[in-house]
This record gives sequence, structure tokens and C-alpha cells, in this order.
Amino acid sequence: MASGILGNTDGNDSNQTVYTVPASTLAVVNVAICNTTTSADDIVLYALGNGDSAATATTIEDLSLGAGSVIERTTNVICCKT
Repeated sequence: MASGILGNTDGNDSNQTVYTVPASTLAVVNVAICNTTTSADDIVLYALGNGDSAATATTIEDLSLGAGSVIERTTNVICCKT
């Protein structure tokens, strides 16, 4: 099983793919989101299946993250569509 940092990104106010679960597997992921700005930012964390968009995705988190704040979500089980 892989461990360590599987993906990361610097936010830029757009939807971004951080990690893609390989075909016919599942992943158990821990997610940490840090707002390094001086104002609150809206955060939406999705789990998308192959071919899905944000409109059809499963929303894991949807919130306003305060300036300098961190949110962590652990043991998210994500599997790919086969």
C-alpha cells in the first residue's frame, strides 16, 4: 500500500484534481486543507467517479475556511468506478 503524500496543490480559486485512484482499486485517504491567506475561503471537497463532474460528485466537505485555518478529514475511503 502506498503511503506518504499522494497529491497536493496550491489553490487558485478553481476546481483541481489532487489525486486519482487507479483503476480497479480503492484508496483510504487523509486530507488536510490549509488556508494560508488573510481572509476566509470557500472550500468544497468532492469525490468524483470517472467521467463525473462537480455537479454529480459526492460532496465530502463544503465550508468557509477561516484565514490561517486548517481542516483535516481522515479515513476517507474512495474507490474508482470499474
